[in-house]
Amino acid sequence: MAKHRIPWHIGLAVLTVVLACVTPDRAMGSDWTIEVVDPNTIDSDSWEAGVTTIQLDSARKPWISYVTGPFGGETFDVNVARLDGDAWTITTVDADTWGHASLALDATDVPHLCYRQSNLYGQGILRHATWVSDDWFIETVDPTLGLNGPSIAVDSLGHPHVAYGSDNYPNQTLKHTQWNGAEWDIEEVDPGGNRDATAIVIDSQGHPHISYILCFVAGMRQVKYAYWNGTGWDLDVIDTVSTPYSTSIALDSSEQPHIAYNMGGVDGISFASKTPTGWETELITTDRIWYAGLALGSDDEPRIVYYHADDGALVFAARRGGTWTIETIEDDASPSIRIGRFPSIAIGPDDSLHVSYYYHSTTGPNQLKYAHTPPPCPADLDHDGDVDLSDLAQLLSNYGTTSGASYEDGDLDADGDVDLSDLAALLAVYGTTCP
Repeated sequence: MAKHRIPWHIGLAVLTVVLACVTPDRAMGSDWTIEVVDPNTIDSDSWEAGVTTIQLDSARKPWISYVTGPFGGETFDVNVARLDGDAWTITTVDADTWGHASLALDATDVPHLCYRQSNLYGQGILRHATWVSDDWFIETVDPTLGLNGPSIAVDSLGHPHVAYGSDNYPNQTLKHTQWNGAEWDIEEVDPGGNRDATAIVIDSQGHPHISYILCFVAGMRQVKYAYWNGTGWDLDVIDTVSTPYSTSIALDSSEQPHIAYNMGGVDGISFASKTPTGWETELITTDRIWYAGLALGSDDEPRIVYYHADDGALVFAARRGGTWTIETIEDDASPSIRIGRFPSIAIGPDDSLHVSYYYHSTTGPNQLKYAHTPPPCPADLDHDGDVDLSDLAQLLSNYGTTSGASYEDGDLDADGDVDLSDLAALLAVYGTTCP
C-alpha cells in the first residue's frame, strides 16, 4: 500500500481547524433506499430458481446473482447484475439452467458462480462459472444427477469452495468441493440422507464452515453445521424443526459461526451462535417466515433479512444490546404482490446495509430489487459509535496513501487512496454521535 504521510504540522493545523469549527454530538439516522435492478425477471416465484446472492466488491459496489425464466418453466437463465457507476450492468452467464445460483467475489473482484444445470429429469448437475478474458468460463464440477442447494465462497488463495446436497437416492449426502489449482476435489461430508439449503463461508485458515438442513428425520428436519478442523469434519446438530426452507451462515471477528434459519410453517425464525459449551439459539419471531439472509456488523451483532409470508413483505431484524428490533423494508397491501422472496444481505465496512430480493406480482412484471442504507455513522473508522479525534488521527496517519487503502485507513470514497476528499468527508460529519 503506497503511502506518503501528511507532515505533522499540517495535521496539527487540521486538528486546530476542526476543534474550532465543528459542532459535536450531532445524531444521524438512516433510511432505506429502494431501486429496481431488473424490471422484468418474468418468473421470480419459482421454488428452486429464485435465489438471489449479493456481494460487495473492493469499491463497495454491489454485485447480485439471480435468475430469469418463463412462468411455469423448468429452465432459467443465470444472470449477474453489478452497479457500474450509477447504472446497473446485467449479463447472462448461462441459459437453460435449473437456477439456484450462488455468487462470490475473490480478492481481485473476479466473480465466481455455482448453479444447477438442468437435464432431462430436471434434477441438475453442478456447474461453475467465472469471468476470464472478457467472457464467462463455464465448467461442470460434479456431473452427478440430483444435486441441489449449492452455495459458493472463495478462500484467500482465490480458490472457490462449493457446498451442496445430493438427493440422488440412495447416495444422499452433503458434499463439499474445492478447486485446488488444478482440479476440483469432491468429498462427502455428511452422508445418509437428503441435504439442502446449504450456505458456506471460509475462515482465515481456508477452512470451510457449512450450514445446511438434513431432511426428514422422524418426520422432522435437522438444522446442522459442518466444519473442517484441518484433518476432518466436525458435525453438529443445532435444532430439529418442522419445515425449514433456508439457512444462512456468517463468522464473527473471532471466526465463531452464527446461523440464521427459518423454522417453517408458522414457527418463525431463529438465530444460533456457537459457544464454548455448544450452540445457543434465539427465537426472533414466531411469524410465518421463509428465506432468511444473515450478515454481521462491525460490532459482531446480527443483521437478518427475511420474507414475511403472511404479509408478503421484506423485513429486517437487528440485535443490539441483546434486544431485537424489527422493521419492514418494503411491502404492499395488495394480495397479488409479494415482496422480499429469496433475500440476501451484505454489510459494507462502514456498516451500510445492502439487500437483494424479488418483487413478485400476479398481474404485472416481476422485478429484481435492491435496498440499501447509508452508513449509520459515516467516517466512524474505529467503529466506536462516534466520529471524533481518534477517527481523525486514524485518517491522518494514512493520509497520502495512493493505492490499496481500506475504509478503516480513511478511504471514505472507496477510490483506494486517502486524500483531501476523504478528509473533507470526515470533517463534514466530525462530532457525530450515532444513535
